[in-house]
Amino acid sequence: MKITALVHTRNEERWLEGCLATLTWADELLVADMSSTDRTREIAARYGARILEMPVAPIVEHVRAMAIAQCSGDWILIVDADERVTPALPAKLRDLAATTKSSAFRIPRKNYFFDEWMEHVLWPDFQVRFLRRGTVDWPTEIHSLPKVTGTIENLEADPLRALEHPGAYYDMDVVLSKAIRYGQSEVSRIGSVLKGPIWIYVLRRPITEFLGRYFGGGWKHGIHGLMQCLVMANYQFVAAIQYWATHRHQEVAVAPHLVRRRVAVESVRNALRTLRWFLLRR
Repeated sequence: MKITALVHTRNEERWLEGCLATLTWADELLVADMSSTDRTREIAARYGARILEMPVAPIVEHVRAMAIAQCSGDWILIVDADERVTPALPAKLRDLAATTKSSAFRIPRKNYFFDEWMEHVLWPDFQVRFLRRGTVDWPTEIHSLPKVTGTIENLEADPLRALEHPGAYYDMDVVLSKAIRYGQSEVSRIGSVLKGPIWIYVLRRPITEFLGRYFGGGWKHGIHGLMQCLVMANYQFVAAIQYWATHRHQEVAVAPHLVRRRVAVESVRNALRTLRWFLLRR
């Protein structure tokens, strides 16, 4: 059973070499490049990768299906350019490719925040990345899950058999610009799940994200955990604000005193949640 490793790129010279160095075991190595202007293609060629010409797109989901269609392996491993494959993972994947009847696997991913593995915030962060060719249809919405014909399984949450993601949160300029760019793409998703007025969502969703992540384990990472959880809450806030900015004229007018009252209610609500967390862990 042949395995194709597929990497999507757009000006990834900082991370690509470290990524490709962990994929030399694959039977086929493809780099789907969106018109990079740095050394990305030079690095890919040095590792013997076949370079696929991809149109420039705001998010990778727009071109992922196009690249998957050009893979020749029986199985496809999708890896982001700023990710790494741990040394013990390839043997596990080869064994699965030869023996399993499932169509896809979710691989645990280790996300890093400025060189610290955020074990207590984002682990195991399962990602559908190992796919039997011909069984997957990937939607174009941001952070969308693939539509798989057949069974999807989770690999064991073993740090030794995982994807590593050192580039997850490394450059704050990139992280914050992504929050704005991805937030624009999240507008349609928010509309599909929104229940009630958007201004209440704007108040509640980012705070809930922060408290859930921080008191759920982020505090164990000290200042790294605090900053990580704030960044994740900011993403939710930016997306919600962009949704409100787009649809504000469709919202029913709300009196200022009602907004003030709701802010007070949410403040008390979250203060009580925080107090409860402390009391339960005394």
